[in-house]
Amino acid sequence: MDYLKFMKTLNYGKLLISIEKSEIKEKDLIVTVKIKNTASVQNIIFPDEEIRLLDDKEIIPLNNYKFENNLDPGQETSGQLLFKIIIKPKKAVIQFGKSTLPKTNTELKI
Repeated sequence: MDYLKFMKTLNYGKLLISIEKSEIKEKDLIVTVKIKNTASVQNIIFPDEEIRLLDDKEIIPLNNYKFENNLDPGQETSGQLLFKIIIKPKKAVIQFGKSTLPKTNTELKI
């Protein structure tokens, strides 16, 4: 198992997202996140549409997620993003954003 704890924070719209750690278990890349709604209104994130992994050669869709995605003003949640991988990528980037809108990228340390 490869595991690295680190903290990286980014803004995605009105969401403050902290990438807390990533780890590889067999054929899964698991990314632990903390998300806070900084808006004064409810905010919904659609993980299957808005989160993907960019590895060395391809776009890997989100396989599953475990966190609350409908956040009230000021609400925080934490959980995991799960991606199916075949081999450990040399470079992995998490991308947030709907396909037709601007994207926010952050590189993972794996």
